[in-house]
Amino acid sequence: NAHERLDYLGVELMFMMRLIARELDAAQDGIAAVRAEEAGFFFEHLEPWAAEYARAALPCATTGFFKGLLQVLAALIEADASQLEMAA
Repeated sequence: NAHERLDYLGVELMFMMRLIARELDAAQDGIAAVRAEEAGFFFEHLEPWAAEYARAALPCATTGFFKGLLQVLAALIEADASQLEMAA
């Protein structure tokens, strides 16, 4: 979408990082609530498009670094989906 910020992926990944940090800091009785918030954000905002975006961008990557980064991103999104589904 032309109206989205150019750093949209970075913004969403940063927010996810903050949720994960909150989970690490949460008291045992608060972890379930933070994980639910994590899963909600992940499945609403990141999971529907980020892994596919990384795979689609892969042919455009001109260096091994960026190819590897895109492969890692796709794998992490898929792994997080599995983990968050099991935690839900």
